[in-house]
Amino acid sequence: MNIIISSLLDISLCNKITDNGLRYISRLNNLTRLNFGSCRNITNKGLSFFFRLKNLSYLKISFCTKITDDGFKYLTDLPNLKILEAYFCKKITKKGVETLNRRLKNIRIYR
Repeated sequence: MNIIISSLLDISLCNKITDNGLRYISRLNNLTRLNFGSCRNITNKGLSFFFRLKNLSYLKISFCTKITDDGFKYLTDLPNLKILEAYFCKKITKKGVETLNRRLKNIRIYR
């Protein structure tokens, strides 16, 4: 039996997804692209599980209104993260973006 494991996961608009759900998703260490935009129950705690996702190059958190600048500190452990979409994340400030840009030199942040 061959098992194919995708490197892309799109769970956008899944309002039942919580931080605990992201804990399980973070075990998929082959992920390169993850979209959980508009998952309004996700907080900074959910991002704290992402240290395992070393291959992640694209992350979309747009409309995740509970994520703040403090959550960005967990993203600094992702050396391959190149694109972060954070549109309409009202609790993410210019200061948080600047801090992440200093830590991940090749990242592009869209907000």
